[in-house]
Amino acid sequence: MNDIMKINTILKNKKSKFVLFMNDRSLIITSPNTTTFIKDISGVFTCINNWFQANLLSLNFEKTSLLEFLTKNSSHIPMKVGCDSNIKSKITNIKFLGVMIDNTLTWKSHVEMIIPKLSVACVAVRAIKHFVMLDTIKIVYHS
Repeated sequence: MNDIMKINTILKNKKSKFVLFMNDRSLIITSPNTTTFIKDISGVFTCINNWFQANLLSLNFEKTSLLEFLTKNSSHIPMKVGCDSNIKSKITNIKFLGVMIDNTLTWKSHVEMIIPKLSVACVAVRAIKHFVMLDTIKIVYHS
């Protein structure tokens, strides 16, 4: 029960919000002030890393990513986030629940990801259209 309370403490942190889905864990930190943002992200990251260490776990830095969302009027915030000499570099896009999200929140990277998949589906439909009934083509199309 004590470990569950520790997890809930991290999840209820007012400086961050966890998004939990199956085996994916995402952390969202927002702040209108750059200085506060850097302080908050470092504090939350340290808290999470401490929880992992206290429970004899380790944070997999190979699978940990940092994505800073930017608007047209905002500028990149120079910062280094990490623990135990593991510094995490920023990325410009990430796949989240099947949708490719980039740091400017445009659809460009997602469209680039699905175009090859749609091309393969079109070839499959074209290849079978002369050999199967319309209902089967619709099933292939929707799959």
